[in-house]
Amino acid sequence: MGRISKKGKAVKASPEQIEQMISEQGLLSFAMAEFSRATLTAAVERICDTIKGAQSWGEEQGFVRAGLIRVPIQRPRVRFDGRELAIPEYDLLQRRSEFDEATRRAVMGGLTTRQFKRVGEALGRSKGLSKSTIARVSKSFAKDFERLMSQDCKDVAAVIIDGIHFTDELCVIAALGISQFGSRRLLGLWAGTTESREVVGSMFDDLKDRSLNPKLFVIDGSKGLRSAIDRKFSWVPVQRCQLHKKRNILDHLEDKHHHWAVQEMAAIFKAPSIGSALERGRAFSRDLGRINESARRSWDEAFPGASQRKTGHGPGSASGIRSILSRR
Repeated sequence: MGRISKKGKAVKASPEQIEQMISEQGLLSFAMAEFSRATLTAAVERICDTIKGAQSWGEEQGFVRAGLIRVPIQRPRVRFDGRELAIPEYDLLQRRSEFDEATRRAVMGGLTTRQFKRVGEALGRSKGLSKSTIARVSKSFAKDFERLMSQDCKDVAAVIIDGIHFTDELCVIAALGISQFGSRRLLGLWAGTTESREVVGSMFDDLKDRSLNPKLFVIDGSKGLRSAIDRKFSWVPVQRCQLHKKRNILDHLEDKHHHWAVQEMAAIFKAPSIGSALERGRAFSRDLGRINESARRSWDEAFPGASQRKTGHGPGSASGIRSILSRR
């Protein structure tokens, strides 16, 4: 995925993925051809009945788009007052936007121009998919990425940041922005081998150049992310992601303790006040210590209790922060 965004190149697909795509396309082609004939026949009958004097005028070779391909069909013709009448249903079935979107999904799944011959042979008489189409759609990712990475961020009130590992060699850091009205949008993608200091620093420099000045950052336990925020946005509070912390705690516990831990953390996160959240959080820490010391240390690392700093680590902090996190 990172290579598609950066260079317009598709990732490799397995033979199984290609075979699945081919079988699905064959079935879709047959179904689309039958559906199109019925739809267009009904449309001609409706037009001829609705428009006085309209006449069915035979058929001609046409096509409709189905996924990655054009399916050949016989297109009915309708004439009225010496001119050809358009059939809205036919225009709808020929929409290129859906065709391009299907091709984009295939490229994301691994279809490249190098694989075109094999796929084209399997699709038989169906047309429309070509090397140039695949290349054009692949190049469109570069334009999409350029628009994504140049959007203004001054309206963003909160930012959720997380790293997504696709392979051992590829980690993509995604930043999701939340406006003051609660709307969300992707702010950008930054690819690297890990959530390294260099990649994270480049991300924050880029966001600052696009006028980002949020009221809150939401991150997991990444020390690289936290260090970069302290350097680049030292005045902005940081909230640890509740979902990541829940998963971390459960990873330390046996299955028999999971239900209890989930209930306790939910009660802390939804506490009616900071005071009650801190009190229950300290009690939860003591109980964890009796069960698993590693789980207790993980909890205390993100729940410093009454000694909370400006950074807002406490999971039971203000209701506005809870509402932001609950939408993630």
